[in-house]
Amino acid sequence: MKKCMIVSVLLLITVGVALSDYLPNGGLEGGLPNYFKVGGTSVTAEKVWATDAYRTGGRSLKITKPNADGTAYWESDDLYRYWSVFVGQNVGMQVGAWVKLAGVNVNPANDEQKIRLVFNFFMADGTNLLQGPLVLDVPQTVANTDWLEVKSTEALSFPVTVDSITVKVLMGSEATGTVYVDDIFIRNTVEGEWVGDFFNCNVDVPTGWFYWWDNYPAGSADWATKVPVLAGATQEQAHSGEWSLKIQETDDDNDECVVNSDIASFDNDGSPLVLSVYMKAELADGYAELANTNGSYGIGFTVTWHDGTGGANGWGEVGGTDYRFVIPSDTTDWVQYVCIMTPPENARQFSLRARFWNFAKGTTYWDDFSVKKYAPATGIIEVSEPKVVSNYALLSAYPNPFNPTTTIQFSVPKRDKVTLVVYDFMGRKVAELVNQTMDKGNYLVNWNALDNANRMLPSGIYFVAIQGSDFRQTYKITLLK
Repeated sequence: MKKCMIVSVLLLITVGVALSDYLPNGGLEGGLPNYFKVGGTSVTAEKVWATDAYRTGGRSLKITKPNADGTAYWESDDLYRYWSVFVGQNVGMQVGAWVKLAGVNVNPANDEQKIRLVFNFFMADGTNLLQGPLVLDVPQTVANTDWLEVKSTEALSFPVTVDSITVKVLMGSEATGTVYVDDIFIRNTVEGEWVGDFFNCNVDVPTGWFYWWDNYPAGSADWATKVPVLAGATQEQAHSGEWSLKIQETDDDNDECVVNSDIASFDNDGSPLVLSVYMKAELADGYAELANTNGSYGIGFTVTWHDGTGGANGWGEVGGTDYRFVIPSDTTDWVQYVCIMTPPENARQFSLRARFWNFAKGTTYWDDFSVKKYAPATGIIEVSEPKVVSNYALLSAYPNPFNPTTTIQFSVPKRDKVTLVVYDFMGRKVAELVNQTMDKGNYLVNWNALDNANRMLPSGIYFVAIQGSDFRQTYKITLLK
């Protein structure tokens, strides 16, 4: 496989202004999984987001307590959020998690010697629906185990909606040894009923992120030998800092996967947003070409727009936009992918998804996500270092068809006088986007379908033409209203 060595950096040249980043923790740094915190009274216990034992995604919750000197725990916030804001009335559910033990005390004589999973179920007003916790004892008949399924033994259902569910992994004050917990689950007990989703229940992404893949909150037993996908934070590779996001798909099954940012607010004054990420790819043979030509094999972004009500108690979706990357080859070093999107008028929040479409296959690392407002003067952005450019190229326009804004990508292999012109279907020049001497580099131009007289053009087919001293290429785009 050809290896494409590309190291790129977003350079906003003097014709535009990039404002502050709206996306918290775009570098996936930090040592805690999203929605979880640690606590307890033990002074010798270690609570670690662990990599040495796990079932899915490369991470688990770990507590090591050498002494009987107090409690130690991992505890979640509300795991029910976004599109799963409650469990419906009288819907049957089962909850639990997978647990692994190493060197723990055996045959506990009292509760303080036990290791337990503690679930709580709340109404919107804070009322505890069981008037106390649901406590699941972890079996401690032997000191060392492989992964054990610990679950509620009877179906749980309530005559009112369940608005909040939390879980705590608790080592009692006299318990000792090491416990790992992974794949916290919620399952329906009646076929066809929907119990919704826990978020970050496989504890694989840090603050600011969660994920979705088919049936991920189910904690299936067969994941011990075949995990559908791998999606989680890793220290195997990093573009900057110590962490990146790893998404891996190794089979040919229909396994879509997304890793999603938490919903973030932004000031929507109609300005476009510049979205950027660095990605390193190790795809299966031929899958870069498939990703570039068949949407079902694509890899890229999805941006969801929200109305301001999104969060722990709602989703508030008002639209969404997909952007599939053009991947240079099956194997690449870190490549920066940049697009410009204009939010709908009623959007007050956004969330960003790193996405493997249904049949993408291979391993990718993602780092340094960024979402910034862009206020262009001419709309030209240089997006990578000159050394990666060897030929003129009019690479793509996104979106296409568009209404009314599209982003055009092109490459300049040497310092040259460059023009980028839009023609209508009759061959008449309607807009001149670039007419200047440009340095070697890769560029984006944001065009809003205005002609040279600042008039909105009608729907139809147009042709974008790039021309240098010894090169000319055209690209068809479609304006739909």
